[in-house]
Amino acid sequence: MKTLSAILILFLVTGIAGTVHANHLLGGEIGYTFVSSSGNNQTYQVRLAFFADCSSNLPGGAFGALIGANPGVRLFKGNTQLSLTRLRYVPAESNIEITPVCPDEAGNTACININNPLPGIKKFVYTGNITVSGVSADWRFAFEGDISTNPGTFAGRSVIVQNADVLGGSSQMYLEATLNNTTGVNSSTLFTSLPTPFFCVNKAQTYSLGAADSDNDNLTFSLVPAQQVTTGTTTPEDITYLFPFSATAPLPVATGTFNFNTTNGQLNFTPNEVKNCVVVNLVEEFRNGVRVGSSMREMIFIILDNCSNDAPTGPVSNIKNANIKSENGNLILEVCEGQESDISFDINSADINGDNINITSANLPEGATLDIVNNGSTTPVLHFKWNANKATPGNYIIYVTYTDDGCPLVSSQTIAYTIRILPFKTSFTHDASPPCVNTSNGKAWALPVNDATVYEYRWLDASGNIIRTVNSGAGDTLSNIPFGTYTLQIRDTGGCGKNLTITLPDPIPLPEIVLPRDTTLCEGMPVDLSVNDQQGVTYLWSTGDTTCCITVDRPGIYKLQAFNICGVQEKSVKVDYVPCSYCLFVPNAFSPNGDGNNDVFKITQTCPLDKYKLKIYNRWGQMVFVSYRVDNSWDGTYQGNAADIGTYYYVIEATIGANNTERHKGDIKLKGDITLIR
Repeated sequence: MKTLSAILILFLVTGIAGTVHANHLLGGEIGYTFVSSSGNNQTYQVRLAFFADCSSNLPGGAFGALIGANPGVRLFKGNTQLSLTRLRYVPAESNIEITPVCPDEAGNTACININNPLPGIKKFVYTGNITVSGVSADWRFAFEGDISTNPGTFAGRSVIVQNADVLGGSSQMYLEATLNNTTGVNSSTLFTSLPTPFFCVNKAQTYSLGAADSDNDNLTFSLVPAQQVTTGTTTPEDITYLFPFSATAPLPVATGTFNFNTTNGQLNFTPNEVKNCVVVNLVEEFRNGVRVGSSMREMIFIILDNCSNDAPTGPVSNIKNANIKSENGNLILEVCEGQESDISFDINSADINGDNINITSANLPEGATLDIVNNGSTTPVLHFKWNANKATPGNYIIYVTYTDDGCPLVSSQTIAYTIRILPFKTSFTHDASPPCVNTSNGKAWALPVNDATVYEYRWLDASGNIIRTVNSGAGDTLSNIPFGTYTLQIRDTGGCGKNLTITLPDPIPLPEIVLPRDTTLCEGMPVDLSVNDQQGVTYLWSTGDTTCCITVDRPGIYKLQAFNICGVQEKSVKVDYVPCSYCLFVPNAFSPNGDGNNDVFKITQTCPLDKYKLKIYNRWGQMVFVSYRVDNSWDGTYQGNAADIGTYYYVIEATIGANNTERHKGDIKLKGDITLIR
């Protein structure tokens, strides 16, 4: 059992020109989640959370305005504001007390009664959908301090802040999340650790956001200046820190105890002075080296001198199959890409005050296990195991929260444990050739780039079955395989390497040949014999031609062979010629009613023509159609509208081709009636 004297924190609520500057906030955070896309539009749900001090819940004050509030979030593209969205209050996640007190003291916080001796914190959450149109590297979802419209309430920073100038409470909190959707959609990180900002002076402390990213992006953490939007302005500016404090050194600490890890965001420090300090964490997401988004949390760290509770610890031991590295006071476990041996370690948690410890975890990598033995006791033990064989290079951050049962205030800290998968030193090119339809003659291969080292190449099918293993210094090829996806595991003698996923292209069919049916034509009439020109196909006609299409004017059987890597197809067509006493067949009626039968006034040509002209007139002598090609038929319309039912008059003038038989030479002049029916 630990004791805590009464903690008194004063907050001011100031009414100015019909608005309330809410000096009750201990902090806030902002982020977003991708919802859906439609055309060029993408919709994101923006999430804003406030953490308020219950000691400021005075009658008529701004604290009460948080319930049902509709804070405004502005959408910017660069420096141009595009919209203002009022977020919706989320009752299921709001007005919830998160004060770190033991169960025996749960009824003695300021959230239960403002006159109670123990401090109290409540969380309030707001969400709303915002749609961005198009792509940009500079979208911003910005909260500029506007909490509600009725009554008008603004997020003024608490006057208890002592490491920066908050302008007597008129400094309005500014939070923003950014989005770069030029490379695809994104969801910002989720903060899994609740901000319980009470720290004991002269006690070693750890603070972590518990930032988890659903897109598995690489994260970079930093401490940044708190920003404000002062009355009468809309552009955020950095607040002024009071000497000797700064954004990157915001706390009073014992020499050599302040360490901030930019890889996992963990902050280790031992405060040596009672002070209230604003601290802002920024999390940036990178995908293939490109910054795709960011989110942030601002909190006031309250350092107390009347508490004696030490936080539980979580030292790592019994590390297997990982190299140990220290970065800014944090343990980093490094393993090579493709490592097949399980990574494992133990954590023997302890509390020097002898308290029981409850342990929870977040953000475990896929396939990893974290077993907790004797949870809730004074000696809980964690066993972590992970086969990272299929993990891509990058940092994998596991968050473990240790909470004791000290009283009246419990001590809780989230520690980040980072496993870094180092990229394999050699790169490989890989590709595949497709099989033929209904066969298994596909191929897949991989080749090392500028490396003659002998590696083991292990091929697996889609079910994970090993189908080939070979040692080679020049890559490997998997032959005679059907269409599908294959995994290639490449390993050196130390068990490190690359995992490649290779999908064969769609199977290739035999060439397709569709020739016209056998036909009989009038002598001298040319006919086109053609098929669709297909990629990767070569052609050979019985005439010796090697194109997809030929024109013939002699009788015979014309054979076409089409070849590709899968084989050959062969078809033929018979063309006959007979003498004809006429060159044009002209119908006397047609019915353009759209039923697919006799819909056009189609004239059939039976001999070569050098010139051709067709004119059609209505009964008033008005020309309704003219054509200079036989294959351009009248469809029964005039000036875009359906022509009237009735009788029309046609005139045809043509000249027979010079290469026609002696029987047909000279000019042709035809005239007659045509009946249009529907």
